Amino acid sequence: MITKNGYFVIYNSILLCFLSIIFSFSWLYVFSISFITFSLIESIIFLRAIKSLKYIEIKRIIADKCFRNVPIQVTLEIKSKKEIPYIIIIDEIPSGFFYTEGKVGYKGKLRKGITKLNYVLLPKEIGKHEFQKIKMMIFDPFQLFFSEKEYKCNNIIKCYPIENAQMSSIVKSAIIYSVLGYKSTRRKGEGFEFYSTREYIMGDDLKRIAWYQVAKSPERKLYIIEKEEEGKNIFRIILILNNTMFEGNEGERKIDMLTEALISFSEVALKYNTYIDLVVLYNDELASFTIRKRQELYSLLKYFGEIEGKSVISNLNKLIELLNAHFRDSYILIIGDRGLIKLNTYELFEKCNKLRFNLLLLKSFAKEDIKDKIKSLLSETEDIYLNSIKDKLAKFNLSIKIIYYDELLKEIIKAYNNSIRYNKMVEYEKRKI
Repeated sequence: MITKNGYFVIYNSILLCFLSIIFSFSWLYVFSISFITFSLIESIIFLRAIKSLKYIEIKRIIADKCFRNVPIQVTLEIKSKKEIPYIIIIDEIPSGFFYTEGKVGYKGKLRKGITKLNYVLLPKEIGKHEFQKIKMMIFDPFQLFFSEKEYKCNNIIKCYPIENAQMSSIVKSAIIYSVLGYKSTRRKGEGFEFYSTREYIMGDDLKRIAWYQVAKSPERKLYIIEKEEEGKNIFRIILILNNTMFEGNEGERKIDMLTEALISFSEVALKYNTYIDLVVLYNDELASFTIRKRQELYSLLKYFGEIEGKSVISNLNKLIELLNAHFRDSYILIIGDRGLIKLNTYELFEKCNKLRFNLLLLKSFAKEDIKDKIKSLLSETEDIYLNSIKDKLAKFNLSIKIIYYDELLKEIIKAYNNSIRYNKMVEYEKRKI
């Protein structure tokens, strides 16, 4: 195909050629013929350049899963076996993604070897999306001719509704770190992971001397190995996800608020060197998460993003077995809602009477939403179910609270402080024995 410049040069060369013949201008004739010859040479060079497209390989590197309103990074890896003077490469972005930053295309001289383009997209539509084509346009050196080619490069990505539109910056940062990379901070302490070395100070444990460092030192100075600090506090949380947890519009459901509160709490707790053991009961199956580092928050977010809005729990037998086997002498926070009325909660607390429980029962609305008359009636009906659960379990030594979901994070922090006090009390009792 011919560009605008090509049309201009060829059209004017032919026109000048005819004018020179009509008016017998020999110099004009020579000038026009030279332009036509130049165009023919350019076309030959261009035809050879088209053949070089077969030496180009393009690979799109992108995750197969993403979350709505959370940026994802895309990398185009262009591998060329030959140098191409002038080429344009543009990646086609499917609908449902917005371009935010980076290079989505390449323009200019493509050198032999590997060229990488990085850009960031913002997913806006939930569902399955497909990246299909990459457009390429090649030109001759003077841009008189061009040729288009579509390079097939299929990538399928699924977008999940992990958070609501008003997600806190802490939750967003946790997901962004998982996509774009994150370097966790370390603390010095008594642990197993290597932290650093320093010079020996009187009173240091001689078992921790770094002899290899001493051997390297010309003055034969003593050096001590410092270890990374290990977590001293472990906070255990159990989530019981019934169908009622998935009621309402996406982003306003109890499961959405629960996810946000847990991630926000985990982010803060890890800064204070607290580890979290989380158990989720969903569809009669137990899923456990041990959160020791910030990078592990991604697996939790991924899990909540993949679960569907249906959960049928017939009994709590698996949970009872797990608690009696692994969670002895522990303080445990259980989070549920009115769906617990159909389960054998009485049996749970009766068989696990050696454990200390804190039960949070979630309501379906925030405090501000209760002003609506319809929501007020629904809230009153829900209160009847929640109070019946509370009365049923009044016999046991439990801390039971019925809370609005916008109070969830505050109550989790309170339960965490109570768990620290309980753990200290248990340690003190063990020392006395």
